[in-house]
Amino acid sequence: MNTSLKSRLNTINSLIAPEASPTIKPTYIDCSAEVSPHFKHDSSVETTSGHQYPPELVGLIEQNDGWTLDCGSGSRDRTFDNVVNFEIQPYNGVDVVGTAEQLPFKDGTFDLVISLAVLEHVKDPKKVALEMQRVLKPGGLLWIDTAFLQPYHGFPAHYYNMTQQGLELLLEKNMKVIKNAVPRYGTPIWSITWIISRYAASLPNELREKFLALPLSELLQSPEYLCEEEWSKELPEEARKELAATVSVLARKQL
Repeated sequence: MNTSLKSRLNTINSLIAPEASPTIKPTYIDCSAEVSPHFKHDSSVETTSGHQYPPELVGLIEQNDGWTLDCGSGSRDRTFDNVVNFEIQPYNGVDVVGTAEQLPFKDGTFDLVISLAVLEHVKDPKKVALEMQRVLKPGGLLWIDTAFLQPYHGFPAHYYNMTQQGLELLLEKNMKVIKNAVPRYGTPIWSITWIISRYAASLPNELREKFLALPLSELLQSPEYLCEEEWSKELPEEARKELAATVSVLARKQL
């Protein structure tokens, strides 16, 4: 371990509650009692990358004299000395490994907590949101980006999408919402291009060409009619689940 990283981890270790039983590893602090069943410690840990910080968020981080928590950082460079990169796996640049449903940090530790494209991937977003609020100082800021009209994108899984009202509902206990808006990187065109590009990419070559040659007006016909088109009926089941407008289950109660 190089001296600067060792010093960084020792400093961050002081932010962690003793009951979290932190163990300082060569490149990160381990606060996970056991490895999540979704993951294995192999090359797969390199497959998740962190979203780039939007300029407005960079401004908040640079203005913050205290600590910032990046809850669910993915793989990220240690660009800011005051940002703690937290993840469920030791991706590149992660400082602390643990679970977001039970953050290992002391109460009221951070002046700024950020969570980018994370809540759709956790089993209990309400609990994670409450944990982020717990480790935030009174008067501190919480920045959350999460999925609304986005296709399924799971690593390791994708459980929930949220409306703006749903996101605010997670914050009703302790927080006052300052701004509730759609960021530039979340405007409807991102949903439209994502869905169309994935739909087309999932079709066999011949059907893909037919689909992409359609005028936009053709896709505004009744879905009841469009469902009978070959490029609709032949879409693979995996793509149907990824891009579905509705999902459905039938279940039987166990005896």
